[in-house]
Amino acid sequence: MLYIDFAIIIKNFTCSFYSLALSESKAYIQRIYESVCKLNYVKKNRNFKLVLFVVFLSFIIGVVSGANAPYMGPYIQDVKGDSIAIMWVTNGSETSKVEYKNETFTKTIGNNNHQCIATPGTACFHRVNLTGLKPDSSYKYRVHFSDSLNLWTDYFSFHTAPDANASFRIAVYGDTRLDFSNSTDASKHSTVVKQIINHDPEMVIHVGDFALNGKCYNEWVPQFFSPVEPLLHNISFFTAIGNHEVQNFACPDSKILLYDYFFPEKLGYSFTYGSARFIGLQVENEKYNINKKFAQLDWLYKELNSSEYLAARWHFVFLHSSIYTNDINHTNNLKVINQLVPLFQAKGVNMVFSGHSHTYERSSKDGIYYIVTGGGGADISRFRDNTSYNPFSQVRVLDFNHVILDIAPESVKMNAWYNNGSVLDNLEIH
Repeated sequence: MLYIDFAIIIKNFTCSFYSLALSESKAYIQRIYESVCKLNYVKKNRNFKLVLFVVFLSFIIGVVSGANAPYMGPYIQDVKGDSIAIMWVTNGSETSKVEYKNETFTKTIGNNNHQCIATPGTACFHRVNLTGLKPDSSYKYRVHFSDSLNLWTDYFSFHTAPDANASFRIAVYGDTRLDFSNSTDASKHSTVVKQIINHDPEMVIHVGDFALNGKCYNEWVPQFFSPVEPLLHNISFFTAIGNHEVQNFACPDSKILLYDYFFPEKLGYSFTYGSARFIGLQVENEKYNINKKFAQLDWLYKELNSSEYLAARWHFVFLHSSIYTNDINHTNNLKVINQLVPLFQAKGVNMVFSGHSHTYERSSKDGIYYIVTGGGGADISRFRDNTSYNPFSQVRVLDFNHVILDIAPESVKMNAWYNNGSVLDNLEIH
C-alpha cells in the first residue's frame, strides 16, 4: 500500500513539473503530459510499476531533450514556387536539420545556419532553406532538435506558391499584441486565429504590433507564437514591423527581434504569389520625421517599375500605420500620404492594408482601397464623432476582425470577418 502511494506521489510531482512547463508551449512536454499525466491511476492498478517507470523515463527524456526543443516554431517563411525556409528557435545550438518529403521522395538537409543571442537565457535562431521544389505542391516536414538523442518534432506540412493561373486564398490581420491594462490574456488573438483557420488560407499577412513590448524577448511566446501555433507550423507568415516592435518600452536596450524571427528586409521587400505582387513596407522608424525623405523611397520606385511588378495582375501593399483613419487615437499618416501614396496611384496599386488603429475601416481614394484591419487582439479603439477627418471612409466597425482575400487571375474578392464568424464587410474588384 505504501509503495503504491509512493508511486502516486512521484507521478503527481512529475506531472506538476510538466503542468508548469506547459506555459512554455513546448510540444514535447505537451505530448508527455497528455500520455502520462492524464492516465486514470487507482490504488488497485496492478501495473503501477510500469506507470512509475514510464513517468521516470519520460521525466528524464523531457529534461535532457527540453533544453533544445523548439519553443518557437517550427514555422514557414519566404514561400516561393520552388523554395521555402523553415525556421525555429531553441535554447541550444544543435545542428539545424530538416527532413521533408512527398509521395515520391524523402530528403534531409542540415547546416549550422543558426544565430544565438543573449536573452534572459540563450536563444538560437535556426533557418534551413529548401530548394528545388515544385510549384503549387504539398510537402511534409519535421525538424531535428537533439543531436545526442536524435529527437525530431512531429510532421507538419507546407504548400509552395502557385503559378499566375491559379486561384488562392490569403488572410490579413494585425495588432495582436496585448495592452498595458491586459498583459496576460491572449484569448482574443486565439479566437481570431481559430476563425482564420476555418477559412484555410495558403498564407497570412500580419501588419504589425506582435507584442506589447516587441523588444522584450519573453513576450513573444505568450502574445504571438503560442496563439498562432496552429497556423504557424503549416502556413507562411509575411510581416510588417509595427511601432511596438521598435519603440523603447520595457526593454529599451534590446534589438528589434522581428528581424530575427522573420528576416524581413529593413527597408521593404516584395514577392510574387500567383497572379499578385505583394510589397511589405517598414515605415515605423521614419514616419515621425515628416520632412525627411523615406529611406525606402528609391527602393520602392525601382520595385514599382520592376518586371516582376509589371507582370503581375494584382498589386497589394501592406504596412503598419493606417494611412487614412477615423480612429480617435491616431491620425492620418501624412508622410506616407505625401511621399508614397502618389506612387501607389501612379503604378496601379489595388489595395493597401494596415493596422495601428485597433478597428476595421475601409476607405477608397483614386481607385485604391485602404483597409485597416487592426482588430487582431489588442483592445478595440474608438472613432471620432467628426467623420469628416477621413472623408474617404466607407465602412467603419469597432470589433475584433480579420480579412480574407480570394485572389484569381480575373478577380479579387475580399471579406472582412467578425470573431463570431459573420461577415462585416465585402467587396470585389475586376
